[in-house]
Amino acid sequence: MSSSITQLDEQLCCVVCLEVFTKPVTIPCGHTFCQTCITHCWARDEYFSCPICQLGYSSQPTLKVNTVLAGLADQLKEKPGLASGRKEVVKAGEVPCDVCVGSKSKAVHSCLMCLVSYCKAHVEPHERVASLKNHTLTLPVKNLEHRVCQKHNRVLQLYCKTDCAFICELCAELGHKGHDTLSTEIEGLVRKVEARQRSARVKRMIQDHKKELEGVRHTVALEKFKIARSRKLSHKVFSTVRKVLEKRKLEMDETFEHWQKAAEQQARGRKKDLKKQIAELEEKSGDLEHFLGSSDHFHVIRNSSAICTLPIPRWIRPAFDQGWNAGMMETHLRTITKMEKDLGKEMVKFRENEQRLIHQS
Repeated sequence: MSSSITQLDEQLCCVVCLEVFTKPVTIPCGHTFCQTCITHCWARDEYFSCPICQLGYSSQPTLKVNTVLAGLADQLKEKPGLASGRKEVVKAGEVPCDVCVGSKSKAVHSCLMCLVSYCKAHVEPHERVASLKNHTLTLPVKNLEHRVCQKHNRVLQLYCKTDCAFICELCAELGHKGHDTLSTEIEGLVRKVEARQRSARVKRMIQDHKKELEGVRHTVALEKFKIARSRKLSHKVFSTVRKVLEKRKLEMDETFEHWQKAAEQQARGRKKDLKKQIAELEEKSGDLEHFLGSSDHFHVIRNSSAICTLPIPRWIRPAFDQGWNAGMMETHLRTITKMEKDLGKEMVKFRENEQRLIHQS
């Protein structure tokens, strides 16, 4: 409300709607409200009680407009510079004030004794009235009706650890005698201590897991480096082996080329000899055919001696020199021996490098 409003002006404002009284009515406990405001409050609740002092009534009191207050309220409304009280309107997800009528204000506290949530203006009696100061105020809570005992219509102020249930004072006396019971406040503090210990353990576990995760990352990076280094070394070894094999292959190819030329030259010589022998034999064969075809027996007898004494070239099967084959086998063995020595040297180097890398790790 505006600072220009006097203490009297403040007393002419309804604590429910925070506005100047409209048709003010005074209930038996002495507190005054707008007729619409108190009627709305009682229509919402199942029992009749004062929104300020919580004094209850067995039946709804008769409401009559206080004409004196109504006149003063009307005069106040006509007073220039009057500023209505400002409400902090409740937003989505926030707890509304249970006392406000019309547009709801944001609740700042919930009373576990009254089971009502109050805005900043309506909680004021709990800070001022002696009988209300003993009430337990908490941060705004939704569904306060769930905190009332369904059997005895009392606040669930106790917790039975034996049955793991919230109970009221009558429940503790009637159905939970001998049980391990504590006030909800003490049990809540105990649960908070346990939760704080669990939270500390969880945080330690998180730190341990983070350290282990960092160790795993380091191990993976190290293993990746080792594998890359070993791969590079193995590629180098195989490249060297490949070079050795290529070198020996070229040597073998040169040897094969040499032996092939030697074999072809030898074959050419044999072919020349064979052609010469064939020519001589064909010539002798022609002489014999001419001799056999003669009908002059005198000539046959006279020249048979010459035909028979004519030397016939002796047929000799030409054979290639097999020495090249033995030489080729010897070259094979010599080349293989050289490759074994070269590869042996490379393997020794490879093992030495591996041992050095292992020691470095």
